[in-house]
Amino acid sequence: MVVMDLVIKNGTVATASGGAVLDVGVDGGQIVQLGGTMSAKQEIDAEGMFVLPGGVDPHVHLTPPRTGPGLDSWADNFEIGTRAALAGGVTTVGNMSFPRKGEQMSEGLKRDVEDGLNSSLTDFFHHPVLLDPDPEALEEIPELAMAGHPSVKIFLSFKRFDRNVDDFLRAMRVAAQAGSVVLLHCEDAALMGCCGELVREAGLTSHRHYPETRPVVAERIATERAVGFCEISGAATYVVHLSSQAALDVCRSGRARGLPLYVETRPIYLHLERARFDEPDGAKYAGAPPLRQEHDRDALWAGIVDGAVSTVATDHAPWTLEQK
Repeated sequence: MVVMDLVIKNGTVATASGGAVLDVGVDGGQIVQLGGTMSAKQEIDAEGMFVLPGGVDPHVHLTPPRTGPGLDSWADNFEIGTRAALAGGVTTVGNMSFPRKGEQMSEGLKRDVEDGLNSSLTDFFHHPVLLDPDPEALEEIPELAMAGHPSVKIFLSFKRFDRNVDDFLRAMRVAAQAGSVVLLHCEDAALMGCCGELVREAGLTSHRHYPETRPVVAERIATERAVGFCEISGAATYVVHLSSQAALDVCRSGRARGLPLYVETRPIYLHLERARFDEPDGAKYAGAPPLRQEHDRDALWAGIVDGAVSTVATDHAPWTLEQK
């Protein structure tokens, strides 16, 4: 009998086909046997516990963004963020890589890759963020894909999107040809700007009214545009942090037509509701989009069950409560 490095015994092992009580043999850092007779230098008794593969969180923010109060506006970094990920069983993260003003995507990506190599405690990959869709940036999309970065993120929530919408749509066509996935943040900037003005004019400046500045209609309209861009460009399109039933219904319609459309939601939308903003320290729940209603939460759970929701990711964006 081969003696392995580690055997995890008596746990309920999750596999692609279901779950079963199996022993797991690990040798040389790899799983080499499921079930059957085995022995090892070290044994862990996992009776009554689940044995799961390492989780993948495909959407985190662990390197400084171009926007916000400063270059180092996040409250944590690769080392702190991935330490927390490991504590939750996540062994791979997908970081959003922002170029700084005057940089191309590849320059920001180079800096963030080095940061990850020096500080990350987990495996990681990066999603380059496309902020300025100039000709040089469009030329980079296939180059980045060939270098192992086959994705690009676009914010419909930034005013720059509508100012450059033709070029952003052209970027999606380039991404389609390169085989890259396009991540889209779907909130309409004009609608949010208008709602923000209405809230301020009414004197409703408490954090309790934050959801009114980013309403469901702003998410739904932007998601409808995203589905249309997906249909015309042919790009595999990944709608990030979808929060509402209305936006999910839009994506269901697109998927029913056979579009290469994928939906991500967040744990906070699955477990928390808008009423949290009524708490005295409700500002801590601020996010983009904000928490929605109970029927939205139920729709997202249903989407997970029937496959309309493809992934669950944290969108870990570490602001302090004071910053929020």
